[in-house]
Amino acid sequence: MPYQNFIYRQFSLLGCRKGFTLIEIIAVLMILGILSAVAVSRFTDTGAELAGQTETVKGYLRFAQARAMSSGRPDEIWGIRFSRGSNCCFFFHCTGTCNPTVGSGQGKVVIPGSDPDGKLNIPFSSGIALKSMTMGTIVFDRLGRPYGYDGGPCGVPLDEDKLLKANASITFSHPSGATQSLIITPETGYIP
Repeated sequence: MPYQNFIYRQFSLLGCRKGFTLIEIIAVLMILGILSAVAVSRFTDTGAELAGQTETVKGYLRFAQARAMSSGRPDEIWGIRFSRGSNCCFFFHCTGTCNPTVGSGQGKVVIPGSDPDGKLNIPFSSGIALKSMTMGTIVFDRLGRPYGYDGGPCGVPLDEDKLLKANASITFSHPSGATQSLIITPETGYIP
């Protein structure tokens, strides 16, 4: 019998154990924690993307207003035309009557990031798109006042009937259903 006890003790000490050690459990939990943190961060926070895109368009509008004000010429306007349901807009510059459209060459302004036709593709990601707007075209005069046109020609002298009388809004949407708007105030063109 002493021989059987010896074999039993050797067999149990060599690895017929069951379960996991504490170090193995901690390592697995750490790996799962890291993977879940990465996955959660990739699939949430659509508000930040939407806010970033809205701020980008605000910058473009402010740029058009600044260019109109810096020219100081009464016969010159700067503006942006938006295209509903898309992710693009383009700048234009007129010293007379014009009906700016992409590819027409009329009133085109090539700025950094735009193509030769003056079309500026806003780099919306994750399906963010222009959902609605009060006016399709916003132009600024030399005083920085905003005018709203919903298609058709615009030009100098600006039609005083087109001077914004109420806030103009532009709304962007995310596929998740979230939306964010920017407002252009009348008379001053302030964009909060």
